[in-house]
Parts: sequence; structure tokens; C-alpha cells
Amino acid sequence: MRAAVPLAALLVVLLLVAAACAGRSEEEDPEVTACRQQCAGQRQFGAEERRYCAAACDEYGRMKRRREEEEGRRSAEKERDRCLHECRAAGPRKPGCEQRCLDEYERATHQGTKPDDA
Repeated sequence: MRAAVPLAALLVVLLLVAAACAGRSEEEDPEVTACRQQCAGQRQFGAEERRYCAAACDEYGRMKRRREEEEGRRSAEKERDRCLHECRAAGPRKPGCEQRCLDEYERATHQGTKPDDA
């Protein structure tokens, strides 16, 4: 019974930490943070202008993230095509080669999370 109390306390602490981390699903881009800080520090801006400036920083961050995701997807596609080309090149057939290329592409584009992995 005495062991249950420390375990329960540990569980509560872990749940609180997990809840705090869940609020920050991904780290904010340092450029966006710096941009927002610059907006907040502009003395000549009124409150409305500072809000507009901060919103523009957030939009920049969203566009940058989309662009980086698209570049990553294109890079993964190029690597998949290169791998498949090597598998299909003249010479003896390599068992499982094409499937390995496709599996690696899936891991790269889905960061290892498939619906059936859950």
C-alpha cells in the first residue's frame, strides 16, 4: 500500500508534464520568435499595428513550414526514384530491392507513422 502512494504521485507528475508538453506540439521557429519580438518592441506602432505585425510573422512561419515540407517531399521522391532506378538497372535482379525503396520512401514521407502502426 505504501508503494502505491509514491507511484500515484509519480503518475500525476508525469501526466502534468505530458499535458504541458502537449500544448507545445512543435517548437516555434526562431525566426518567427525574433520577428514577433521585433514587432512587440516597435514603440512607434500602436496596438493594432503590433497585432498585424505579429500575424504577419505567424503567416511567414506557416509558409516557411509548408515550403520546407514540400522540399522534403520532393527530396524523398527523388531518392525513391534513384533507388528504383538502381534496382531496375541491367544485371541480376535484386530480390526485395524495389520493396525496400518503397518502404524507405514511406518512412521518409510519413516519418514512420502509418495507420496500422498504432
